Amino acid sequence: MTHEPAVTPVHAYWLLVVASAHDVARAGRDFAAFLTFRLARLSSTDEERGRRVIGIWVDRAMVDAVPAVFDFGSEPWHGQFHVRETIGVNGVWSLCGLDVELREAVSVDTVRESLIDALAAIRPPREDCRVPRFLPVFDGDQHPLGIHVEMNRLREVFPHMVGEPVTWDNTTGALLRPAGPQSADES
Repeated sequence: MTHEPAVTPVHAYWLLVVASAHDVARAGRDFAAFLTFRLARLSSTDEERGRRVIGIWVDRAMVDAVPAVFDFGSEPWHGQFHVRETIGVNGVWSLCGLDVELREAVSVDTVRESLIDALAAIRPPREDCRVPRFLPVFDGDQHPLGIHVEMNRLREVFPHMVGEPVTWDNTTGALLRPAGPQSADES
């Protein structure tokens, strides 16, 4: 009797990398237009249609030099985010299609925390920085209380790195950012 190796499910996410906080609105509009075109015009697998937006990383240097792999080693699991593809506007934003193999079931919140860890390991924030580097993106139909609880957790684990939440309408592709003051650029 031969045993087939266990297949590890691949979970698919989108990560939007922007050069500055001022580019978030434009990148969000461009992302929505791109996703609408892609899903309507191109053949897409169920995996791609199920790809979720997990966050926005503000980092001028990473926009044009996105690494192919982000390692993470947080307990209780270890793995890598693989960048399947990168699409963007040179110097302004890059949209990364991330794949991650998970050997056990974990929440999207745990995946998001691991991604922040991995990104901060690649590009550590400056100590004097007051500009949030990561804007968590939540599904548009997620209950506000769940978002509030996760935001508190993220700000506890990553003080000064996490900005205001963004929601994603998976029907229209729109990223919606709560109204508020814009942050200054971080280089």
